[in-house]
Amino acid sequence: MKKIVFTFILTFLFVLCTAHIKTHIVFTLISPAPLVKGFNHYFDDLGYRETGEKPNTVNQIGCFAKHQWKESTLHSLGFTWITLKEFKRDPSSFDDETQRLALKFLNLANAKMLKDFEPYIGTYIDGIPVTRSGLLAASHLSGVSNVRKFLLTNGTYIIIEGWQIPIKTTAKKSKYNKKDMNGTSIKDYLRNFAYYEI
Repeated sequence: MKKIVFTFILTFLFVLCTAHIKTHIVFTLISPAPLVKGFNHYFDDLGYRETGEKPNTVNQIGCFAKHQWKESTLHSLGFTWITLKEFKRDPSSFDDETQRLALKFLNLANAKMLKDFEPYIGTYIDGIPVTRSGLLAASHLSGVSNVRKFLLTNGTYIIIEGWQIPIKTTAKKSKYNKKDMNGTSIKDYLRNFAYYEI
């Protein structure tokens, strides 16, 4: 009983002494886990992100179709009959089903090249979750080697006499966040494609 009375008196004195102090209650909203989308959504969303509503696009550097493929990438995946010249002549020569298969092959190849970087999955870089689907989308955007550099340096390089050197210090830093010719970065794709099951 003495403990209850003592606790009550302490609480009363605390409220009395702090009554003149403005207090702010801060609520942290915990958002529910994002919806996980499947490969079909990934395929469509990546294609939309690459070309919008223009799946027959050929960009300035010769990347073409819904997912802006390089001819050399397609050939390395075994799609040797698909060429920029043929696509320009007949866009239906590289239809959605063939692109879907090519994207699956590309994801398998990129996942294999990123195998040593799986420990990064589940971590965050600048508040952006690193996920398998985000890494694969970022690899499609800027290549596996640039995604590796991004991960190895936590997105940061130091520039010394024109050389980019990965660092773990507080020296003057530059962000390593490779962008394509439209200004889309590795971080953009990590963020936008974080929650797909592919």
